[in-house]
Amino acid sequence: MKKVWLLRLIIIATLWLGLGILVWEGIANQEILWQAGVFTILLLIGATLENLVTYKGDPYLLPTVQLLLVIGLIFITRIWPNSAIKQFHWACLGLLIYYIVLYALRDYRILGRFRYLSGLGAVVLLLITLLF
Repeated sequence: MKKVWLLRLIIIATLWLGLGILVWEGIANQEILWQAGVFTILLLIGATLENLVTYKGDPYLLPTVQLLLVIGLIFITRIWPNSAIKQFHWACLGLLIYYIVLYALRDYRILGRFRYLSGLGAVVLLLITLLF
């Protein structure tokens, strides 16, 4: 339990350190900081939800993905500050969907019965990214 919280705090520190540097350079504005605050709250809610649901999967997979997401958000904020707000919206939406699936599907081995349907769903989701 302590490792999960420590990993989340490292991710949050990385996010706010990167955004602090961007604010210092005058790149990030208040709206980006507001979105980062919402993202931080979602990260903390997710860590709490993992403890409440007693998640039995790999404890390092989600924090690693979240760290890569935070680094990507900081890079996008540095390069294209105008599109960073939209990316924060998509990141928050992705986290919310993940937490809904985590709560609704506590035993992921059930998905083994729906192999082909899951594969088709993955292909459809990949094709949707071509539209957006």
